[in-house]
Amino acid sequence: MENELQVLQEEINQIDWHDDYMIRDFINNNNFEIFTAKNQDGETVIFGIVQGKRIEITTYQKNGWIRINVYTIDNDSPIFIIREEFYKK
Repeated sequence: MENELQVLQEEINQIDWHDDYMIRDFINNNNFEIFTAKNQDGETVIFGIVQGKRIEITTYQKNGWIRINVYTIDNDSPIFIIREEFYKK
């Protein structure tokens, strides 16, 4: 299981979050539901994945804020990704 998570984290590090095709492929081809990791700044990041639908990335930032990025496959045009970003304190 640990090796699978390492491979998954490496795959996530390779994603260009501006590339709809790359994000869509990751969402469609990943069966992990939730896992945690550390980003390059040492912040805790939680990935929630609904295969074939969306990925939600929650980052506990060092400044005390929580950033939530949601990438959803657009139902009307499945080649596009809807991007949302929220902050909580």
